[in-house]
Amino acid sequence: MRFISHFLISSLFFTATSSLGICSARSIPFAPKKPSLTQFNPSSPFQFRMQVLNTEGKGKGLFTLEPISKKSLIIQMLSDQVMTEEEYHRKEKEGDPITIRTAIRYAGNLFIYTNQLGRADEYINHSFTPSMIYFAGMFFAKRDIASGEELTVNYKYILAQNDADNFTDTTSGTLVDGALAETALQDTMAEFLELQRD
Repeated sequence: MRFISHFLISSLFFTATSSLGICSARSIPFAPKKPSLTQFNPSSPFQFRMQVLNTEGKGKGLFTLEPISKKSLIIQMLSDQVMTEEEYHRKEKEGDPITIRTAIRYAGNLFIYTNQLGRADEYINHSFTPSMIYFAGMFFAKRDIASGEELTVNYKYILAQNDADNFTDTTSGTLVDGALAETALQDTMAEFLELQRD
């Protein structure tokens, strides 16, 4: 089941990117066009230097220590640990710290997680006007991001629907909860394709 799920998502991803001429089988997808201080590293989730810092009203946040060009792959969640949305809800209700702190929606009703606690990506904060877009375990620069800027993402794409960790956005007062599995997949793919066309 895990192999099939990864295969289907990978096929979907490659079909979408290949049709736009974004990557080919012989190229490394999403390597930044301008060289960064850290080159594309398929064995690390982080493609740029980052730091966890205090951020007003949100506790801690993840900040870039170097400029990031629009469309660049910033974080690639590396994990072969996959669970269904049903398993995610069950483990979350049981108070499983791995699920609560590391699991995010991969695609559709699948969630990926890591057994490592305390990674910097746990400190990515929510925003309705985020600096990154999320698609299938990857975070891309939605626009040019300046050195020292906080990296944020819209949590509706990484949480489950009716997530036990849903919360009220402090800026807008709006409830932040996960989208339906199908909606999350369609919307994130649409955002990703629109970003690549710009």
